[in-house]
Amino acid sequence: MKPLPKQTLLTILVLVLVALNIGLVTFMWYTQRPERGPGGPDTANFLMRELNFDKAQEKKYLELQQHFNDSLEPIREEERNIHDRFFEMMHADVQDSTAVALVIDTMGHIRSQIEYLTYAHFRQVRALCNTEQQKKFEHVISETMRRMGPPPSRRPHGPGHEPDRPGDRPDGAPNGPPGN
Repeated sequence: MKPLPKQTLLTILVLVLVALNIGLVTFMWYTQRPERGPGGPDTANFLMRELNFDKAQEKKYLELQQHFNDSLEPIREEERNIHDRFFEMMHADVQDSTAVALVIDTMGHIRSQIEYLTYAHFRQVRALCNTEQQKKFEHVISETMRRMGPPPSRRPHGPGHEPDRPGDRPDGAPNGPPGN
């Protein structure tokens, strides 16, 4: 049997790599969880199932959720715009520290609006619950907020790790006030 020419071997290798990339992208596409946000069906189904809502409560909850999502949308759009502005400022030749501080303050204000709307929404959901459901609400809301929040930190934790020791940061500076 005669060996394959180098060009044929390279072509086969490229085709195998392309197929692997397509497979990986397809896998990532179908395994992502776009429903994890506060308005996603994953969160809604979890809450309704865990709190054992009846049909009337489910209907009212879905209305509350739609109102919540509608209220958040313009704030999220403003948040995207201010982040775009912030990153555009990084490319400027001359940095205006006052403008940067103003944008950062605006980001904080927008974040506080989102947090307040989230708080108010879940207060309304709690009010929708009967006495028995309200008892379970505390645990369920903790799990819901965990699902909605950012992924957990990948910092090492466990025996022997003291995260607030001086020197844990890459710049060697302490992480917090002494004694923590």
